Amino acid sequence: MAELLYELSPEALRTGNADLNGILAAHKNVVPDIPTDEFVSAYQDAVMYLSQNCKGTLTKLQQVFKVTAANENWSPVTLAIARIIAAKPHSCDVERLVSAYNQLKDTNRCKMSAETIDTYLNIRVNMPPLAEFDVRPAVRRWMADKERRERIPVKATKQAWFKGTFREALRQTMN
Repeated sequence: MAELLYELSPEALRTGNADLNGILAAHKNVVPDIPTDEFVSAYQDAVMYLSQNCKGTLTKLQQVFKVTAANENWSPVTLAIARIIAAKPHSCDVERLVSAYNQLKDTNRCKMSAETIDTYLNIRVNMPPLAEFDVRPAVRRWMADKERRERIPVKATKQAWFKGTFREALRQTMN
């Protein structure tokens, strides 16, 4: 993947050492939602400016982002750089996901369906910690879902099964 994104590296943007195939590959992998001609045009304009005005000063992608963000005509390139910066380059999230899967899938849960596992892991990874979860909207929705009646339980001594089960209770209730 790194070879495909060389065209969006600070070195390639500063020096202009990118070929059209590389630019098209970067477009396809990072910003396919932007029209190709618009991206290529913005890329070439940005490279021309950066190669003339910022030869040795831009060494980090964040610095290139700041320069390209200042020009509205380069917004496709700025968007591509922003997406690369936002991508997480480590496997910490993946390790957490595998750990959650290993805790979930044990011998007692071996028949759990893939859909259930997917739902559980999605909730586990994407939900906030329980302390931050506000239950009020869920309770309001549950309350509005249907009309609920208040149940007042009948005392056990007044129920029919009780009298036939406990003879001593039957004598006490008759007295």
